[in-house]
Amino acid sequence: MVKTIVIIVAVLLAARYFIYRSGLAEAPGLQAGQLQVCPDTPNCVCSEAGNDADHYIAAIALDGTDTQAAFKQLKAAVEANGGQISQGDERYFAARFSSKLLGYVDDFEARLDEPEGQIHLRSASRLGRSDFGVNKKRVESVKQSYAALNK
Repeated sequence: MVKTIVIIVAVLLAARYFIYRSGLAEAPGLQAGQLQVCPDTPNCVCSEAGNDADHYIAAIALDGTDTQAAFKQLKAAVEANGGQISQGDERYFAARFSSKLLGYVDDFEARLDEPEGQIHLRSASRLGRSDFGVNKKRVESVKQSYAALNK
């Protein structure tokens, strides 16, 4: 019985350590001017996923709006949904979301594509394989908040 308890405690401590370490990392950032392609796991969505239907989510179409103002409003929508902006400039930003229960960290990234008149989005878990659709739901929630700010 004591051996079982020690093993359970060791596993929980190890899990907590990996969650803590993942929180120290940074978002992947841009690669060749675009958001990073999603890994081959179901815990990521990206508007620059191309023809990868499993990971694709639509970008935000700007439809002639002031692109810089729209990008600032998207940052406000991310923060309103619990994200903490961790880095960025006038064309890219990254935010961190942490789960309430265990503190898992997910990255949310946005890239302003002015020539195409859209904002590309990416949301991915740092740890694990599955996210039970959390990242896709988060992007949709941020998009709804953004739309509400633009009414």
